[in-house]
Amino acid sequence: MPHDSNTPTRLLNAKSRLLETFPSSCPPYAIVSHTWGTEEISHAEWLLPATHRDKRQASKAGYRKIISACSQTLADGLKYVWVDTCCIDRRNNNELCEAINLMFSWYGNAAVCYALLSDVEHGTQLFPAEQQIQSRERLKISADWSRKTQRGVAAVRSSRWFTRGWTLQETIAPHTVHFFDSKWIWLGALRQPSILALVADITGIDPALLAGRKALTDYSIAQRLSWAAKRQTTKPEDLAYSLLGIVGVNMILLYGEGPQAFTRLQELILESSEDLSVLAWTHSISSARSQLLAPSPLDFQHCGRIAINIPGSQATMTEHWRTSRGLKGTFEVGEADLSDSPSPCKLILLGLHPVRAPGQVIALPVKALNSAASSPIFKIDPMLAAQASSMIERLTTLDRRQLRNVSLLDCTILLG
Repeated sequence: MPHDSNTPTRLLNAKSRLLETFPSSCPPYAIVSHTWGTEEISHAEWLLPATHRDKRQASKAGYRKIISACSQTLADGLKYVWVDTCCIDRRNNNELCEAINLMFSWYGNAAVCYALLSDVEHGTQLFPAEQQIQSRERLKISADWSRKTQRGVAAVRSSRWFTRGWTLQETIAPHTVHFFDSKWIWLGALRQPSILALVADITGIDPALLAGRKALTDYSIAQRLSWAAKRQTTKPEDLAYSLLGIVGVNMILLYGEGPQAFTRLQELILESSEDLSVLAWTHSISSARSQLLAPSPLDFQHCGRIAINIPGSQATMTEHWRTSRGLKGTFEVGEADLSDSPSPCKLILLGLHPVRAPGQVIALPVKALNSAASSPIFKIDPMLAAQASSMIERLTTLDRRQLRNVSLLDCTILLG
């Protein structure tokens, strides 16, 4: 029977500390989420004879991390654990590519995820027990908490774990996430109301998603990319590769391509989804505002409240495809009077609205470059957006009742 690609093929036996391969079904496993340091243990190093390996590597932080993960796995009644440092053979490009493309599902199918906050000191206290079990209402951090608790919250808030690109999917994908300090002492579980409120506040992710009350597909691509806006990766390509599971696409890895990886990611999103919110980025240097695609995830930092219209509503999503010139397809196009504009402005309606404001529409102001009524060509016009936008820079938001002459047009939006 072929292996289910939604689970890893290689796991670490927590008791024997040997790597085992599963060609078909995969047993229940724990999975580790962590930030990389300078003393990680590679797959090749872990394959060394145990006596030699343990003697040589025992002083390394990466070795102690794996051993602690094994101990926690056994304590939780599980036999296997997956740790990316030793379970992926990074010398094998095909294996690395497969792992990165499937990692979201691997975290999603784990029995439990251990989130190691290695820069949070041992002894950190987050919340008193009675506050950990209070109702679903969002916990308000108040001045009457103990100093120790306040220091604990501050330590977690400043943890590097919340700033890294890869840990975004490792926050969202798992069903169960447990947080640990630098000594592997339990800090709390993500779905505890107090921890949930804190993590949602740090990350900007909707607590309903973190609690499992909503699915990732309930959020627009722009919303999902906004959660990654201020995260960092060591390699520039990983800003895109770490988002594959978040946006639901697969991608060939080309390390060395630099920021072009994020452009390719957006192109794949447009090819595979009717969600046009990937065009609704709102922040960049002025020279890039007329481009169709965003230069980086940072350009989505203000997009956390952009929602997709419900299919069948007035402004519907349309069919489209990428060409060498730009985005070609059938788009909803209308006109509106924007302030400081002497004549009605053309608007591409993106099938989007602000969260909790379904009567409004989010649109791209455009300029027509030809007069062909049958197949017009448009270029994004950020100057028009700046004149009337209630959002930031490239977009404009207006009441749908302000629109005139709305129709579906076969047209092309130029890349830039």
